[in-house]
Amino acid sequence: MRLGLALLAASVAYVSDSGAASERHFDLRVTVPVVCSIDRLEANAPGLLMFEEFCNAATGYRLFVQHSPGGAGDALYFRYGGRWVPANPSGVTLISEEPKAGRYRRSLEVRPHRLAAAGITLSIVPR
Repeated sequence: MRLGLALLAASVAYVSDSGAASERHFDLRVTVPVVCSIDRLEANAPGLLMFEEFCNAATGYRLFVQHSPGGAGDALYFRYGGRWVPANPSGVTLISEEPKAGRYRRSLEVRPHRLAAAGITLSIVPR
């Protein structure tokens, strides 16, 4: 609110001593820090984890899930934002890429379900 009032006051025409109105211009530059966060919410179904993601990076952001590296056993899959993604054998899988800033509440489904709570974490990185 204060910034809006300051801009309004700065944009008012200036009247010189001669009474003629003249305009004054100036450049205003503001630096907004990039803030990205992801919070785990409560979920009601097995194999389903709920998250709220936020990132104000104008160029977008990426979401990664960290999990146990691949090996013998069942294939691991993630569904985030309605799209199934196979787990990367490295243990870090890109599950979402957003082209602009945003705030979303989404579910992460893990297959097989028994691996849903086994050390899975999400991270959000600005692009």
